[in-house]
Amino acid sequence: MLLQEQLIHCGVEVVSSFEKANFCIVNSCTVTQNADADCRQFIRRITRTNPQTRIIITGCYALRASEEIYSACDKNSRVVVIPEEERIFSYLGFSLITNHSSLITVFNGRTRAFVKIQDGCDAFCSYCIVPYVRSKLWSREPGEIITEVRNLVSNGYKEIVLTGIRLGKYQAIWMRHGILDLVDLLVELEKIKGLYRIRLSSLEVNEINERLLKLIANSEKICHHLHIPLQSGDDRILRLMNRQYKTEEFSEKIRQIRNYVPDIGVTTDIIVGFPGEDEERFFSSYQFVERVEFSRIHIFPYSMRPGTVAATLSFQVPAKIKRERMEKFVVLECRLRNKFKQKFINQKMKVLLDKEEKDGTFSGFTSNYIRVYANRGGRNETLGLKIS
Repeated sequence: MLLQEQLIHCGVEVVSSFEKANFCIVNSCTVTQNADADCRQFIRRITRTNPQTRIIITGCYALRASEEIYSACDKNSRVVVIPEEERIFSYLGFSLITNHSSLITVFNGRTRAFVKIQDGCDAFCSYCIVPYVRSKLWSREPGEIITEVRNLVSNGYKEIVLTGIRLGKYQAIWMRHGILDLVDLLVELEKIKGLYRIRLSSLEVNEINERLLKLIANSEKICHHLHIPLQSGDDRILRLMNRQYKTEEFSEKIRQIRNYVPDIGVTTDIIVGFPGEDEERFFSSYQFVERVEFSRIHIFPYSMRPGTVAATLSFQVPAKIKRERMEKFVVLECRLRNKFKQKFINQKMKVLLDKEEKDGTFSGFTSNYIRVYANRGGRNETLGLKIS
């Protein structure tokens, strides 16, 4: 969104379809093999739709494997790989000279706004390619973040989602206050009038401290929802993944979180089929996830990334077994999600409606990340609610 807004300030018009575009910019991801394949497929789709358009590929996949992208493109396609976003402007003949060049003010088609406050990761989990392309930790200046959030709120956005690869590593110098961490920044953002909600995108378990939990427990704006990646519920697999915690530490932190915020929704990520995950290790992971009782689970099959430590490990799990284990986790996820939602049946909860469904109803999320559907007779009249 920032790149789009910068280009609009340069005079670029955003069109509704590829057919009308003089150029298309694809901001690529390279977290998994599927992400790479999706990018290549998207390029081919654009080329088929509009063979004359210029296609600019930027982002992590462009940074990691530009030659791979070029080799996958049709020789007649007009594709250029530019990993550094700043170079896109000179390539298109623009000069990025505007007072608003680093601030986002609108999110087209959204009612929630996402504000990136941190980038980079130096954890080097054995399965992850991200530290090889973005290892430098970087945090935005607090005053700039506050200004951006104020602008978004003034443009009607009620919920702000703070994002970053390692959100808990946020740390920046602010002239008025010295060094600010994530908790300090949240305290400042809470002061913004008209801001209804602040949601945190993802935090590592060892980056969640009592200061943060006390703030969430006493805040009227910070959502009662934390996304904490687990990846595996087996200690041996966690060591192979180079994750910096054991299952006992993880479960103790979840217990602490729920003590501070009893109604909190705790969501997570799970990788299925990591090298060395035999039946015993899989069952150990499954049982741990079942005991923790997450409110939602994002489930991913292990994806081999060349250049990572995990790609060199023996005992790679066959694709068929990964699919079977994925299916078991999907059933478990559905059961745990429903169990969490049932706790709040007949309870009064605030819902920020953010989406109009095809049948004319509206939907939105509670603070603890339960999607709710509503029939509305008017802007301020709720006729019926249904949890989903």
